[in-house]
Amino acid sequence: MTNPWLADFDAVAHSAFADAGLADTAVLKTPAGAEQGEVRCMVSRGVQVLADEGSVTSNQTTVDLLRADLPSGFTKGWVLVLTDGDYLIDSPPLSSDESLVRYLLRRKA
Repeated sequence: MTNPWLADFDAVAHSAFADAGLADTAVLKTPAGAEQGEVRCMVSRGVQVLADEGSVTSNQTTVDLLRADLPSGFTKGWVLVLTDGDYLIDSPPLSSDESLVRYLLRRKA
């Protein structure tokens, strides 16, 4: 269930971020290649993650997708088409709340 207040807030925030060049829209494709329309997103490149045990993972690309834009049946294996290329969503969500879902992206070969 999407929280209406959070969904409204994220839509307004995304619009402001997009006007400033900090948010994007992307085309979402199923694993079979069928386009499912545009989704609003915020892409973070060069992310560094410090894990609990002290290990560091760097140079990752993550995406926050607005849950309101995701079609039913959305899961890993889908492709996100951004202006700089196609990316594969091939892992479970890194985090999720009632309005945003964050995934790790991998450039599609």
